[in-house]
Amino acid sequence: VHTRNNSDSGDGSYIENEAGNNEDMVNEEKTVLTKLVLDMCKPIFQSGRVVNMDNYYTSPSVFIELKKEGVYARGTCRSNRAMFPLSVQFSKEEARKCKQGDMKMAVCQDEKMVAMGWVDGNPVHLLTTADGTVKSEVTRRIGGVQRKVKSPDAIRNYNQGMQAVDRFDQLVS
Repeated sequence: VHTRNNSDSGDGSYIENEAGNNEDMVNEEKTVLTKLVLDMCKPIFQSGRVVNMDNYYTSPSVFIELKKEGVYARGTCRSNRAMFPLSVQFSKEEARKCKQGDMKMAVCQDEKMVAMGWVDGNPVHLLTTADGTVKSEVTRRIGGVQRKVKSPDAIRNYNQGMQAVDRFDQLVS
């Protein structure tokens, strides 16, 4: 099942896969996936809106195509996606050695796209054409105490967009 939610919070749209993940997509299916995302976003082409996506849909090639259509995007990304830079990836072992809030970023100037890796207990990989390389903070509960943790601004923006989707899902169910 695929859903599109144009949230009233101004954070943009969100695309989510509720049917589960398919790790073994072949190249033809990746093309189908790009076509699916473009089809779902067609009503907002040339609007300059931001679409938040989960890791099933996020890939550099999808974001490049959306940008051509005047739509910005951000989303968590699977580290094994084609074209996702190795230089920003944290392995689980590497993340265990890092402290929470450590991050790596890479910018593709041609596509105006930022790829990032961030340690939040586990590694988080994110791709964005909507945000730059600005650093921010998020609040995390550690040992029952709330603490500010360094993060890319894109993580904070992604989390805000996700909260709007979670509220929408609650209202629908």
